Amino acid sequence: MGLTKRQAALLAFIKSELDQGLPPPSYVEMASHLRLASLSGINRLVKGLETRGLIRRIAGCARSIAVVQDGPKPGTIPVALPEFTYRRAEASAAAQGIPVSELVATLILAATRPDAGAGR
Repeated sequence: MGLTKRQAALLAFIKSELDQGLPPPSYVEMASHLRLASLSGINRLVKGLETRGLIRRIAGCARSIAVVQDGPKPGTIPVALPEFTYRRAEASAAAQGIPVSELVATLILAATRPDAGAGR
């Protein structure tokens, strides 16, 4: 799946910011970098990259963009976690001797069980 010139430029900008240890860029910073006047244009570009599985983000959470290193794997669903949440999950998984992905999957499955809300 090919990228448009603007999608490729945006992905390169996001990677560059993250590689420098900076937080993911805001929509305003992305628009400024690409010289776009409209934030809705940035939103379309971000959604396009997300649809292609090149980035992941948490809806409604500012600066939650993460670059997916190897693209999406068949049969998986990318989950974006804020850095501090991921670090806590990583520490907890290490203490239990299991991979982070297994811990997160277990927590998601437990939270989505039909009886998970019973007793509240």
